[in-house]
Amino acid sequence: MITIDPAWVAHAMMQPTIGLKICVLQMGFILAQQEHLIEQQAARAKTAADLLKSVGDLSGGDGKERGGKFYGRSARYGRDHFPPVSARQFYDEFRFKREDMGRLCRALRIPLMFVTPSRCVCDGEEALLIFLKRMAYPNRLTDLKDFFHRSDGYLSEVIEEVREHLHEASFELLDSFDGIRLRPLMPKFAKAIYERGSPYDNIWCFLDGTFRSFCRPSLDGYNGPAQRVHYSGHKKSHGNNHQGLTTPDGIIIEMHGPYAGRTNDLSMLAASRLLFKFIRFCVFRGVRYCAYGDRGYNNGNPFFHVAFSGNNLTVNEEQANKIMSKIRIAVEWSFGKVVNLFAFVDFNKNQKLHLQPVASYWQIAAMLTNCHSCLYGNQTSMYFQVPTPDLE
Repeated sequence: MITIDPAWVAHAMMQPTIGLKICVLQMGFILAQQEHLIEQQAARAKTAADLLKSVGDLSGGDGKERGGKFYGRSARYGRDHFPPVSARQFYDEFRFKREDMGRLCRALRIPLMFVTPSRCVCDGEEALLIFLKRMAYPNRLTDLKDFFHRSDGYLSEVIEEVREHLHEASFELLDSFDGIRLRPLMPKFAKAIYERGSPYDNIWCFLDGTFRSFCRPSLDGYNGPAQRVHYSGHKKSHGNNHQGLTTPDGIIIEMHGPYAGRTNDLSMLAASRLLFKFIRFCVFRGVRYCAYGDRGYNNGNPFFHVAFSGNNLTVNEEQANKIMSKIRIAVEWSFGKVVNLFAFVDFNKNQKLHLQPVASYWQIAAMLTNCHSCLYGNQTSMYFQVPTPDLE
């Protein structure tokens, strides 16, 4: 940059002609400096805009999604939208009716708000709706970004906060045998199963395993132990095994797991220690009540009845197996309802063992299915003519 000696300028100012020229020259330099500063500021602003555009998918986003689109109580559950969200559309998107969202939040002990590690704050009910939308169908965070008008980083953190909260509730409800509540109901359950044609008058629930597949693990290489442990030769896929216990009202009262994909039903039964719980709780007023399982189990416990197996079955044994195979399909209906309502857990291409808590998602989906059954009933309950319990 050109500089002018102040002493020389002062001397030049004594001369009228030279002083005028110097003043004009000095004003030109000042204007040039101002233009240069304006150009620098414009360049910095353009760089900052480009940077925001490039990191727009981070937690803070580029600001365009801030403000959000609400579907909870503040927006009267979509009624204040333009166009308004219909009751059918709300149910299809979130799997629960909007008039039941308050009861669901109270039953699940949803807090007033969730605060993420990045200090993002979200209303508790809105956070639950975001999680339900995520679980309702296989989707990407980009899809939710357009639906809720929030950045995908914000949505990801909110979903994880809700998952952690619901995981504790699902573990408490589905991994601990509530024998005190179930014991008085066993006679009613056994009677309902017997009236459907069962040859046994003391069967009160059904036990079975379910396999949930996910992407092939590649964290430890294609020949690593994760590939061998989680591969099921029967299903020809990688995944986890879970063991579920279903009653005639269609409620999944227990969901144990996860177990490695190659774990069989007998190993899961032993690991769950469910037989010890049967021995402790399944006697009511002098009557012993039994669970029923398929041929994957063995018949060696007085509280657990298994289908007859072998090559020399009698006519009565074959007939009993045929009848019970039709009745015990109810446990499959319960598992089927989980994946029908919350199809996110059934899309194995998006279930990645070392990147997502795949077992936790299944556990939570089973608990939410129970909540749905308490509110709206289910196929198993109608089949056995046993009403579902209240949500509370």
